[in-house]
Amino acid sequence: SNSASIMEGIHSSNLDIGIIEDEIADSRVNVTHLLKDSMYIVANASFPAASLQKLEAATWLIREEGSGTRHYQEQVFKRLDIQPKTITLSSTQAIKNAVGSGIGLSMLSRHTVQHELETGRLQRIDYNDMNLDRYFYLLTPEVRFHSASTLALLSLLNETAIEPHEVS
Repeated sequence: SNSASIMEGIHSSNLDIGIIEDEIADSRVNVTHLLKDSMYIVANASFPAASLQKLEAATWLIREEGSGTRHYQEQVFKRLDIQPKTITLSSTQAIKNAVGSGIGLSMLSRHTVQHELETGRLQRIDYNDMNLDRYFYLLTPEVRFHSASTLALLSLLNETAIEPHEVS
């Protein structure tokens, strides 16, 4: 799900653990940095070398409202001072398929496009050595008790997390 849906699940206690890409400040939620991520601008294999004009002229495939990836992508558009045409899709897989078919560009987590980059289905577009790093955040609701399975999963996640996720 997107970040907004996961936050709603945490707030309503329908989820015991959430992982999102959007940074939040909410006193009802325990939030820690889980891992550092790099976003890649991706195109199909035949897309030419990028210039600012090509990036702005291209159609961009973006996630739906409430997605942390979309929020990050919109921030990058502001940094580049571009307002490209966009098409909204509701899943990362749909975006990867559309980009691979040559419909447009996108910006996705390196974790989600690694296979496509290795096989040559997609290519990474570098523009001016722009830093596109972000974080994944681990969330738990601020509750009195957590189940044994939640605590076990948190223990596993803490083994590789950037910072420990403490719960009461």
